Amino acid sequence: MPDEKDPKVLIDEDWKSRVAREKEEARKAAESGEKPSPDAGASAEKAKEPASPFLALVTYLASHAAGAMGLFAAQDAEEIPVNLEMARFVIDGLMTLREKTKGNLTPEEEGQLRRFTADLQNAYVGCSEAVQETAMRGAQKGPEIVRP
Repeated sequence: MPDEKDPKVLIDEDWKSRVAREKEEARKAAESGEKPSPDAGASAEKAKEPASPFLALVTYLASHAAGAMGLFAAQDAEEIPVNLEMARFVIDGLMTLREKTKGNLTPEEEGQLRRFTADLQNAYVGCSEAVQETAMRGAQKGPEIVRP
């Protein structure tokens, strides 16, 4: 008798073969010019993959870096909190991710990772220059300006 503490894991492999068969039927119907059956379209809709978890991770990390650079601050904000160390850490992490996943990504994933990294690096340079300018102006005026 199985131990009740160990849950039984059921793996449904049948859906993979069903989806593959329906995709093949839809492809053949499209090639022959015949109209696909109504339920074939519904099955194809269900078979669509959700957004790439990898792209979701990259987007999350990129937004975290952008937030650390104050890019999401309100335009009327008097002070914008900036954490360049955190932004640099996340950007370096994305660059490491890009290097370690080279050759294992889809073209879309690779392109998005490359674009995010380049955009964040450019934003980092602009942000660090702005922080330096603010610090220099603050040194000239006195200690009332708080540096991030």
